[in-house]
This record gives sequence, structure tokens and C-alpha cells, in this order.
Amino acid sequence: MDATKTTTENQEYATTTGEVDASRDGWFETKTIREVTAVYRNELEAVSRIQNSRTAAEFIRRVLPDNSREHLICIYLGGGDQIITYAVIATGTADSCQSHPREIFQLAVLQGEISIVIGHNHPGPDVFPSEKDLKATARIRKAGKILGIGIKDHVIVNERKHYSFAERLF
Repeated sequence: MDATKTTTENQEYATTTGEVDASRDGWFETKTIREVTAVYRNELEAVSRIQNSRTAAEFIRRVLPDNSREHLICIYLGGGDQIITYAVIATGTADSCQSHPREIFQLAVLQGEISIVIGHNHPGPDVFPSEKDLKATARIRKAGKILGIGIKDHVIVNERKHYSFAERLF
């Protein structure tokens, strides 16, 4: 609850509305400054569906918070591979990012999505999956099969290249 302080010579009062009671003599209003944070992103070009690993990689690069740490992104798809929404599931360190399948599938289950594309970035020049990436992808695919939610792809990106599990391993 924000309070606006008003003062007289001998007393100090606070109101929660920011309005001054004009019926009291000697009161004046001090302005309350509220902190507001606005985050502006370049508008995403009209990427309305994931057609292949290239469009998935482009979308993931655009929504990454930064490229100094690994981030796990999940793109939630409806019918026709239409993008319904996306989420940054986890933020890690420069060389790893931990997550659990329940965090990845939570929004998909709540929204009744048909499939997902998962992606994460490698801050360095190498986009090839690590042993941890391979194991995590197998675990996520297994969870997706149990839930009836398809994993269309797992894409690893850096600033210039991408690696698609669907093109190489699925």
C-alpha cells in the first residue's frame, strides 16, 4: 500500500490515496513517486508457427534474456504447430542449466497444448549437445510420452548456429 505523506508545521500524516484533505488548514501535498519498470523488446516478427528447426532457433534467439548464461526456453504449440506461448523455464550458469520435466510440462498441461519445442543456448561457440543435454532430452521425451504431449524438437542455439535434436537424433 503506497502512502502519501503530508505535513503541517508540527505534525506528519500519511494517506493511502495520495489525495490531500483540503478541509484541513496548513496541509500540503508531497508527491509520491512510484517505481515502474518497463521492459521493451524488439517486436517479434510474425512467427506464428514453428515450421522447422531454423524457425525454432530464430524464435529462441529473439526471446533469450541474455547470452551470458544458459537459459531453457519452452515453446508451447497448438494444432498446426501454432505458437500459443513460450516461457523461460530456467536460468543457469555459463555452462549448465538445471530443470525438471514437471516445470517444462506444467504450462502445457494447464493450457492443453498438443506439443512443445524446447531450446536452450550455449554461450560459447559450440552448439553440440553435452552428455547432460542428451540425458535431459531423453528424460523430457519420456515424460512427454506419458503425458501425451509431443516433443517436436530440442534446439540448442548460440549467436550464429543451431543444433536440432529432431534433425539428428529423434
